[in-house]
Amino acid sequence: MKKIYFVRHGQTDYNLIGRLQGHTDQPLNDTGVGQAEALAEKLRVVGLTFDRVISSPLIRARRTAEIVSGRDGSGIEIDERIIEKDLGPWEGVLQEDMPKEARAFLRDPWGKDETFGMEHIRDVVARVSDFADWLKTADGESILVASHGGALRVLFGVLVAPDKWEPVLENCALYLVTEQDGRLSRPEKVEL
Repeated sequence: MKKIYFVRHGQTDYNLIGRLQGHTDQPLNDTGVGQAEALAEKLRVVGLTFDRVISSPLIRARRTAEIVSGRDGSGIEIDERIIEKDLGPWEGVLQEDMPKEARAFLRDPWGKDETFGMEHIRDVVARVSDFADWLKTADGESILVASHGGALRVLFGVLVAPDKWEPVLENCALYLVTEQDGRLSRPEKVEL
């Protein structure tokens, strides 16, 4: 049975103040580095290591992957399919400064045609679904995937119910999905 661990990146300054990040390449702040280091230490204590480490191309996810796995950048595979949702003109904006309709779309994008310049949810679902299908046959018995809150919420929704958001994921929260006979399990939060 293959074990696939998913981690949301550590905190950034944009997370701290509530700015939308999307594709904006924000680094981890000191708290985010500490969160990743704390998770790495917990994994070391329980002896959990990874055959493969896969990350979104954005620096906050890549750096989290490096710290948590103990690998340098050359040991991290980059996959564009798990990048955060493109928020277009709203990147760097505080949610409270968005028009009411754009905020409503951000919170519940299902079945809507107007995207307010953001990546459409069906496009996010398509790319993370492709990634999930690929994971079923990917080599490795223990895989770490570092990504983003929105992308992981969609990915987890794909595994559970395609039109459902999963709860908000904490920075450096770790989730486990198992693959057996070409089927992926429901994500479960890992408490270490």
